[in-house]
Amino acid sequence: MRCLCHYILLALYVFTSASCSQREQSWMLLSPDSKMKTELHLNAEGKLYFTVSYNSTGRTFKEAVKKSPLGLIRNDTEFIEILRFVEIESHDQVSHTYEMVKGKKLRNSVVSNSMCLTLINSDGHLLKVEVQAFNDGIGFR
Repeated sequence: MRCLCHYILLALYVFTSASCSQREQSWMLLSPDSKMKTELHLNAEGKLYFTVSYNSTGRTFKEAVKKSPLGLIRNDTEFIEILRFVEIESHDQVSHTYEMVKGKKLRNSVVSNSMCLTLINSDGHLLKVEVQAFNDGIGFR
């Protein structure tokens, strides 16, 4: 009987630990030439961060933007903390063509890799973060 109580207490501890704590989650996106990299991190408290790294030598990535918070404050709600992951949409390569009014090259095209991360806050509102990795930079929308 005493052994059964220990198993019940252990199971209860594991269940409450798993349901109360959220583990850190990370997502990575590379540029089309694989020289730029951005990583999104959702920590255990539900705060979203990003980093940007570059690889000019072909060996190791160097940090260009250190771990920085990523969030949004609106009049009706905040997307700063207590965020939870909902889904991720990955779009392979995206290409855009645009024309300049003036310049050396009037017709331009750009290629990027993109992903869209959907998060939900404690109020139940959704936030979609679209990240695009270009060969010469990273963009958020």
